Amino acid sequence: MLGGIHVTLNPEEAAEHADAIVVGEAEAAWSQVVRDARAGRLAMRYDAPGPVPLQSSPRPRRDLMPRSCHTPSVMRATKGCPFDCEFCSLAGLGHRRLRRRSVQHVVDEIRALPAGPILFVDDNLYADRSYVRQVARGALCGQIVLYSPVYGSTRTSVSGGGALRSTSPSGPRLGDSPEKDQRRTG
Repeated sequence: MLGGIHVTLNPEEAAEHADAIVVGEAEAAWSQVVRDARAGRLAMRYDAPGPVPLQSSPRPRRDLMPRSCHTPSVMRATKGCPFDCEFCSLAGLGHRRLRRRSVQHVVDEIRALPAGPILFVDDNLYADRSYVRQVARGALCGQIVLYSPVYGSTRTSVSGGGALRSTSPSGPRLGDSPEKDQRRTG
């Protein structure tokens, strides 16, 4: 089973290397994929109908994965990017709209994570500076102190200013890896 941006942009090529592919956002097609796999009738291709509202995506079942296989904790707060960079695959997908999970859902998920680094797999985490600041404030209000690294990607032109610094009080430090790794206080 293959999916993702490469598969969506090159489905014929991807199909040569898998029993089945998902074109588009897998969340929209995944329940059908699972039903078909359980019934032993997996289709060669599944086309997702379109972008999925992020609020409807369930929280990952991290309890089903051995901890050694899931370090750092991976999460997503947003999908898409409002920019139209010529080198970016998102522009080819037409994903120029930034979709966000609610700040409270993101903060609640952070609270539920085990201690350790967090990897945000957002397309452009800092595309909306105000949103990032709200998440950081929400983490602080919830007495979450992130002493471990938080990773994510962004455009340098976007990450400038106070957005990146605003996450600093809640813990994200570039290149910092302290020996004592605690996420919560109190």
